[in-house]
Amino acid sequence: MKKILSVVFVLLLNLFVFGEDDDYYNLYGIMAQQEFEDGWNDALKNVYYDTDSFESEMNKDPNTRYKFYDEMRDKKYYWHDSSLSSRGKDHESPGLDTVDIFYTSTHSGAWNDPPLIAWTMWNKWAYARSKYMRLGDDGRKLSIFSSFTCDTMMLNSWEKFIGRWENIFKGGLRIATGFTGNSKDVKKKLGGMYAKGLISGKSIRNSWIDAMDYRGMPASVLVTGTDEENSKKRMRMTYQNYKKFSRIRDDKVVSWYLVERSSD
Repeated sequence: MKKILSVVFVLLLNLFVFGEDDDYYNLYGIMAQQEFEDGWNDALKNVYYDTDSFESEMNKDPNTRYKFYDEMRDKKYYWHDSSLSSRGKDHESPGLDTVDIFYTSTHSGAWNDPPLIAWTMWNKWAYARSKYMRLGDDGRKLSIFSSFTCDTMMLNSWEKFIGRWENIFKGGLRIATGFTGNSKDVKKKLGGMYAKGLISGKSIRNSWIDAMDYRGMPASVLVTGTDEENSKKRMRMTYQNYKKFSRIRDDKVVSWYLVERSSD
């Protein structure tokens, strides 16, 4: 009887100290969309093949927990922040700020006037827009934003580039990954390869760029910093140590550092 009580006490102590899925774990979320309402946008072929592979590999890490894996029907306001959109609810599940790392695959595009990034939802003519996004200051406070979508980091103008991303990073997001050009709809477990790199201890930068080194896709990684040297140091973040890098918000963001694998 004493042995059973001791085991129960240890289990309760672990739950009290670490929580069931709180600070002791990294939480991940996924949103993906392959087909769209009434065919209003071109269907993709291999989105779920990729995002399933990301989920599978992340679930192998004992320090990582699943939070959500959703299609993108009626989801745009879960990308938007309540301070920038009256209907924004990125702080409510399955909002982006309820996890530590977020992975997405759908259509997207970079706009010039006004400068913003638009991610395509399932609903007809519905987009999540970067100008309404402020990540890293609500709820769980997102740290890593990874987008397997086209043109999120298109660099046709440095001024427009920053204009597309500045609201997103003002909340304290630590690092983002994407593409300066087109991603490719291929039947390859690139998301799974990315997750393997993260879990192995490689830098987030190298995990993304190495995994996405396929058919010349221009994989890119973005961080901010308080100055140039600080931003370069932040590019060394790993999935294991990213919480040791302080959040940089609002006017404390001085430097932007983009690393790209050039396309063929």
